[in-house]
Amino acid sequence: QGNMRSEWFGTSCCPTNLCRLIPSVPGYVYATGGGSLYVNLFVNSTATATVGGSDLTITQTTDYPYSGDVKMNITANANGSGETAMNDLRIRIPGWAVNKPVDSDLYSYVNPTTASVVIKIAGAEYAYATDNGYAVIPADEALKGEIEITLPMDVHQVVSNANLKGNKGLRSFERGPLVYCAEGVDNGDLLDCIYIPEGVECTTGIVLEDLFDGGVQSLSVPAVKVDTEEGTKVMSDTVALLIPYFARAHRTACSMKVWLSMDESTLESALDYIDKVQPCDEADEEAHSLSGTNMRTGSDLGWRDSEGGYISYVMKVDSERPNDLILKQWGSDSGNRKFDVFVGGNKISYDEIENFMPGQYYYMRHPIPYEMTRGRTKVTIKLQAVDGSLVGGIFGVYTAISEQVPEQTVPVDYMWTNMTTFLTKHNYTSNGETGMFRNRRWCDGKGTEGQTWQMKVNATNRNYLMILYWGDESDTRDFDIYCDGTFVASEHLLNNDPGRFFFRTYIIPEEATSGKSEVTIHLSSPFGTKTGGIYYAYMMSSSAVSSVSAATAAGDSPIHYFSPAGVAIPQPQTGVNIVLQDGQEAKKIFVK
Repeated sequence: QGNMRSEWFGTSCCPTNLCRLIPSVPGYVYATGGGSLYVNLFVNSTATATVGGSDLTITQTTDYPYSGDVKMNITANANGSGETAMNDLRIRIPGWAVNKPVDSDLYSYVNPTTASVVIKIAGAEYAYATDNGYAVIPADEALKGEIEITLPMDVHQVVSNANLKGNKGLRSFERGPLVYCAEGVDNGDLLDCIYIPEGVECTTGIVLEDLFDGGVQSLSVPAVKVDTEEGTKVMSDTVALLIPYFARAHRTACSMKVWLSMDESTLESALDYIDKVQPCDEADEEAHSLSGTNMRTGSDLGWRDSEGGYISYVMKVDSERPNDLILKQWGSDSGNRKFDVFVGGNKISYDEIENFMPGQYYYMRHPIPYEMTRGRTKVTIKLQAVDGSLVGGIFGVYTAISEQVPEQTVPVDYMWTNMTTFLTKHNYTSNGETGMFRNRRWCDGKGTEGQTWQMKVNATNRNYLMILYWGDESDTRDFDIYCDGTFVASEHLLNNDPGRFFFRTYIIPEEATSGKSEVTIHLSSPFGTKTGGIYYAYMMSSSAVSSVSAATAAGDSPIHYFSPAGVAIPQPQTGVNIVLQDGQEAKKIFVK
C-alpha cells in the first residue's frame, strides 16, 4: 500500500553511509589497472587518472540514464608530449544493453533488443572487441578524438524464471538501467485491477517535473482495467503510467507495484467479488463500518490483525445465491494465528494461519451457509480470536458468489449439516459417523449403503447438485452419486485441495428429475470406502431448459451428456470410455 519516505530515522545509518558513499563515487565511475583505464559508469564528469605512469584527463557528457548517448574525451598530459603509457581504454557494456538483465537465467526479456551498442571515434564507427563485458579500445584509437557511445534504450518487458513461483503470470518493465514501477497516484489506485496484454508497445511518456530537479521520465503502457460492479465484470482499455522505481513514494502514500499482471487470471478482480474491503484504506474501512479491538495495522503493505480481539466489517452479499467470504492472507505468517469466522452473529468457520503457503499471498474461501445471506443485501462479518491468539493478518476481505455455482442458477433446496433440523427435514440417513471440524459438522457413510437424503428439484429445468467437501481428506474415498437411482457422477476424495473447503458441482441427468418435485440423493461406494464427508449440499436449478441432447433411439426419452464444466458432448458408444474436454476420463457411461 505504501508509506511516504521518512525524513529521518531513529537509527541514523543513512547520513553516515552517505559520508562514505560520496567520496567513493570516483572509484565506482573509473578504475585503473594493468595499463588500462576503465569506464564503469556513465556520469557527467571530469576526472584525472594515472595509467602506466602517465597522467590523463577524461570527461563525459551524457543525459544517462534517460538517454543512451554518451560522449567522452581523453587527453594525455604526460610531460606535455601528448603521448601516454596507457595500453587501452575499456568501456563497460551494460548487461541490459545485450539482453541480459542479470548475469543468470533468473530474469529474461520478452522483447529482446535487436540493436547493437555502437561506438564511434572522431565520427567514424569503430569495430571494437570485448573482454569480460568491456569494449576494448587501444590507446592510440582512444586518443584520436571524441568517443561517442550509443546504447539501445528499448523498453524491455521482463519475466522471471518459471521456478520463481511468486512471479508466475507477472512482468516488469525496464528502460536502460532503470526498473520502473506503477504507483496508485498515477493510476487511480487500481493496481490490482489492471493487466498488460501480450504484444503491447510501450512508449516513453511525459516527464514528471514535480519529481526531482529536472523531473523523471515516465513510461506509457497500454493496459486493460478489469473492475467489478455489483458482481458484474466490466473491462475497459486504459494506459498505465510507470515511473522509475527509485522515485517512488515521493508524492503521497499510495499503492505501488513493480510486477504487473500479464492477464486477468492473476488480478484480484478475477475473483469476481461482490464487495471488497482494503485494510488500512481509511475511507474504505469506514464505508464498511470497521469495528474491532486490540487491532494493529501495517499501512505499507495494507494489513490488519488483532491480538486476542476481533475485526468486523459490514459487507454486501448476493441475496439469491450462495456466497463465500474470502480472506487475502500472507502465506509465511505464523505464530498462534487462530480465529473463528462469524456471519450475522453465527459462527460458520474457523481458520488457522501457520506458514500455509510460504512466500506468497493466498485467498482462503469460507463458504457462507445460504441461511445467513438469503434475502439479505448486507451482512456483518466478524473475525474473532480464539483463546487470546491472533486474528490475521488480513490483507483483503471479499464477498463473492460461491465457487462452482453454475451461471444463471438459483437454489431450489439446501441442506446445512450443522443444524439437526435440516438433516431431519431432508430425511438424512447414514451408516457412518458425524463430527465437528472448523466450526462445521461433517457427515460421512461407508460402502454401498453410504448416505442418502431427499432434496427438492425443479421439475422442468436442469438441476445441479453442489456438495461442500474438505480438501484435506487423508483416506481414500471413492464413491458414486445417484439421483433417484440414476447415476450422476463418480467422486474421488484424497487431498484434493489441502487446507481448504471446496465445492463440487454435478449435473443431474434430466430424466432423473423431469416431472418430479423431490428426489433422493444416494452416495454409495462399490469399493467399500467411506462416502463424503459432506458439510453442505445445494440443489441448484437453471432458468431455462437445455436444448442440447444426445441422439437417441426412436421412442426413447433424450439423454443429455455434459462435461464437468457443463459443456455438451456427443453421445458415447456403448462400452467405450471417452475423454472429456477438461481431460478427465469418464468412469462410467450409461447409454440407452
